[in-house]
Amino acid sequence: MEEVKLYVERVGVDPASGADIRIARRESPLWHKDIVAELINQVLRCGAALIIVVVLTACDDRLVSYFSDYAAIPEQSGIWTWLPVFFPSSASEIKMTFNLDSNLFYADFSVADGDKRAHFESVLGEESVVHYANFSHKSWCKTGKTLWNSEARAKPFFITKISVDRYRITDHMPNCTKPGE
Repeated sequence: MEEVKLYVERVGVDPASGADIRIARRESPLWHKDIVAELINQVLRCGAALIIVVVLTACDDRLVSYFSDYAAIPEQSGIWTWLPVFFPSSASEIKMTFNLDSNLFYADFSVADGDKRAHFESVLGEESVVHYANFSHKSWCKTGKTLWNSEARAKPFFITKISVDRYRITDHMPNCTKPGE
């Protein structure tokens, strides 16, 4: 048989009559166990949901590829579908990052030879200056097709000079267009 305790508490006074207001409260050990068990179940359910959310948001759908130079990029790799036709064949120390879910890519690369750098920058056309984190960088917005899909519509690429001989190119710059394009 379950042990039940009954408590009566005085909680106030009726202002009209002056009588005590009392509340009876029933307490059972099983009732406490049920509440504790329900609280534990809620915590476990919320914890499991939180873990699932963390795992799903922590998934990194980026692919990163490294190449010593332009010639080292495998012909059948699919990377050519991301690179614009004006990507310099003299590029070296190439690091490419792809986000397949959002269909974006970044490529960092070097052009060591000064004459080839000058030629690459002249192909890009008119430059701008981007101010970012207390640094000023030369940048270009150039529209072009990709190397493997010359029949596709040209799209804008954003190029930034991040050091003397190092550049970054991306297709992730929504407002990258030239006047009249």
